[in-house]
Amino acid sequence: QQEIEKAGLDHVKSKYLSKLLEEDIRSSECNFSFDPRLKETKVLLVFDDVKDSDQLKDLIGTHSNFGQGSRIIVTSRDKQVLVNANADEIYEVRGMDHQDSLELFCLFAFKQNHPIESYVSLVEKFLDYAKGLPLALKVLGSLLYGKTKEVWDSQLQKLKKLPDLKIFRLLKLSYDGLDDEQKDIFLDIACFYRGELENAVAQILDYCGFSARVGMDVLKDRCLISILEGKIWMHDLIQEMGHETVRLQCVNDPGKRSRLWKSNDIYDVLRKRNRCNPVYVPKHKGNKESSTT
Repeated sequence: QQEIEKAGLDHVKSKYLSKLLEEDIRSSECNFSFDPRLKETKVLLVFDDVKDSDQLKDLIGTHSNFGQGSRIIVTSRDKQVLVNANADEIYEVRGMDHQDSLELFCLFAFKQNHPIESYVSLVEKFLDYAKGLPLALKVLGSLLYGKTKEVWDSQLQKLKKLPDLKIFRLLKLSYDGLDDEQKDIFLDIACFYRGELENAVAQILDYCGFSARVGMDVLKDRCLISILEGKIWMHDLIQEMGHETVRLQCVNDPGKRSRLWKSNDIYDVLRKRNRCNPVYVPKHKGNKESSTT
């Protein structure tokens, strides 16, 4: 996706076709029907972070354009992209188990697949924070490489207050791709409804004027939420990303944020609020936005 945004779709298309056909194909020549030689070529193509199924169709056409036994692997943050592209199989990547998480983290934190003995307890705390998310394991491991135990402990304390900026920015890419209503639904779930019954949450969101079922389906496709035994769940770091997104709306004044969920923030805002500053109540379907003092 970064390559397409940087150089254009035709450039990416000409680049991989040039390698497959072992000749220089200029981007201006990429509007032709796929070369018949490709039907005799067994290929392995990998397209990472595809955001649009139409782009994928422009890049590869149909499966039949390539030789028998060819494999095309596509990764996307949006399951619907793969559905629209008529993928033969869709595999949802799960979180890593403890042993794999340990080895991955240690490869970046110690440059070996096991922890230094004196760091074992600290390692476990970071594994608990990452909850099997490879991105977090790699970023935190790299951040802590060569650092003292005091620095490791300090980083843990910091993570209790603020997420790591790199992890936050990468996770937020899926959120940034949502429309405004979907963003609101996601933030409501992250702040208030994680662990609640899906049907009950959908009814509440519908009553607030949202198209809840459609919005929640999009969040599922983006792997921002999941449903387990009828309840809504999300990864701890996904929820943390949602919380931080709201906090950044106004870092120094919680009263100017769109949502409050921490009891101390709610208490402080209500205590400081005077009669000249109304407290806004969320708008419900069929009702005008109301306020109280």
